[in-house]
Amino acid sequence: MENATNTQTIAAALYLIVEPHEHKKIFADNPELHFKDKDDAQRHIKSSALTENQRVALFAYLYLYSRLQKLGSDALAHAQKALSVPKGAFVNLEAVITQPRIDYIHKLFKDKHRDHSEIFTEPDGFILKMIDDVASTEIPEEKRKLKGLKSEEYEHEEDKSGLEAMKSMQGFATIVKNYNEFAVEKTRTVELTGSNYLVTESNLPHVFNAVKEACKTLDIHKQPPLYIAQGDINAFTVGTRTPILCLMSGCLSLLSHDELLFVIGHELGHIKSGHFQYHSMAGFLAMGGELLGHFTLGLGNLAAKAIEGPLMAWFRKSELTADRAGLLSCQNPEAAFTCLTKMAGYPLRYYSSINPKDILAQARAFEDLDGDTFNQFVKFFKIFDSSHPWTIMRAKELDRWIESGKYRAILNNKAVAQTSYADSGGGNSDVVVNFKTDSSTAAHSSAHKPPHSGGITINFKK
Repeated sequence: MENATNTQTIAAALYLIVEPHEHKKIFADNPELHFKDKDDAQRHIKSSALTENQRVALFAYLYLYSRLQKLGSDALAHAQKALSVPKGAFVNLEAVITQPRIDYIHKLFKDKHRDHSEIFTEPDGFILKMIDDVASTEIPEEKRKLKGLKSEEYEHEEDKSGLEAMKSMQGFATIVKNYNEFAVEKTRTVELTGSNYLVTESNLPHVFNAVKEACKTLDIHKQPPLYIAQGDINAFTVGTRTPILCLMSGCLSLLSHDELLFVIGHELGHIKSGHFQYHSMAGFLAMGGELLGHFTLGLGNLAAKAIEGPLMAWFRKSELTADRAGLLSCQNPEAAFTCLTKMAGYPLRYYSSINPKDILAQARAFEDLDGDTFNQFVKFFKIFDSSHPWTIMRAKELDRWIESGKYRAILNNKAVAQTSYADSGGGNSDVVVNFKTDSSTAAHSSAHKPPHSGGITINFKK
């Protein structure tokens, strides 16, 4: 591709997000780069031969410029459509071109009396690196929205039966619900607000929007507040009337977007099924069994143990339900299995070599241990009082649900029509973006500058 053609495409794309007088100011010395109207600019972009990564890179520059100029969220709509950039690209843009970085660039340019348009003409090295990070990162696919989805459609059968039993105790349910609202939700809200980081649309937009996306996908109408706590890959949900999400910081540092959606969807699955409410009820019943043991000089302990075993078994089945919600949220089985692999202890250093099939092979080997009676006893004894199933078996149970065809059936039956752009994005890091001139090449720029370029080019690595 000729550099002159690149420059015309850049100018056409920029025309779509700025006012005509601003565009003429930026390209004052290049009348050949002026356009009659937006339709004229769009026609030029569509006739160009930009690769997918080139289009994403160019759009990343437009995104940065629009944020520096505070143009508003609608300013990029025409350029996004003309460049055929999928909506998933905003996940990467929001994660890389963060508000602190935007504030830094704004201050830097202000202090040096530079115009924001110089991100095109004279980009700093760190800006080039940001654009390259966006252009070389795989773009998540837009998820199907599962309109009208009911939790009963994907709940594990043993979880569903436990929920039905708890729901039948309506008077007791009202008491526990009121207790949760006033004693648990309010207490945890104060605690989390005082000690943990609240995610908003402005401070961590890609995380906030991931929760928003998962809620839309699972047909949850009220987005719960999200807090971040220090820790590994883990999360929890509390509350009934106003549920609260909390993600450990490892989820943001160690997971891909789809893996993060799996974890968020898992927690939203607990909310959709009302697990916190009904598990609380079961917990009170178990507590009553323990009290009975004390008042009967220990004779009631057998009753307490008889309650505890089935109770924990039900809790473990509810985790399988939540995993199914997580898969419906991310709609990427491979991401679900790689997430579980990371949770099982796979070392960070080798994340790039994770094979999602390995955890399923391990699960089959684990099941084979059942041929020995002693192994069966060890499994029962070790998991008896645990509220969560072992990670390896979670992967196996999720794979079993996928193989049953029920996962695909829900996607096909509940998904509403999506409007998306031509390409879903790629992750090949084969592009080095360079809008001339960098200080390292400034001495040679005049010799290589194409006519009427205004010093704006894109160099692509072969």
